[in-house]
Amino acid sequence: MILSLLVSLFASQPSFALEPKNPVTLCDRFISAENQKICEERVKKLGPDWYLASVCENIFEDAKFFACLEMTKISNFNPKSLEKCGSAELGDDQKIACLQSVALKDTQPTGRLPASAKKKIPARR
Repeated sequence: MILSLLVSLFASQPSFALEPKNPVTLCDRFISAENQKICEERVKKLGPDWYLASVCENIFEDAKFFACLEMTKISNFNPKSLEKCGSAELGDDQKIACLQSVALKDTQPTGRLPASAKKKIPARR
């Protein structure tokens, strides 16, 4: 009975809440000053989303860590949807796949106006 009470108590708790992380602080993961500097330059150049950075922070492999940060160049993310990608139960590859699945792809303008646009069309003669 006590066990079922505890299970129901934890099951009713909200899911993992993702906290924003300043991307520049992610470079503390590197031991050498040279690698930290390289990381800081890359992070400043990319300017990743703070919520994305909090997911990338927990990626173990350095190449995948930078691939995670690079995702900021091609996608935007809804912080709420990133919560499931920040789970400690996911491995590096699973986190990257999760990020790809929740990414809001940026769309390039097609040159067409939406149907709701108020554009004057020249009259035919």
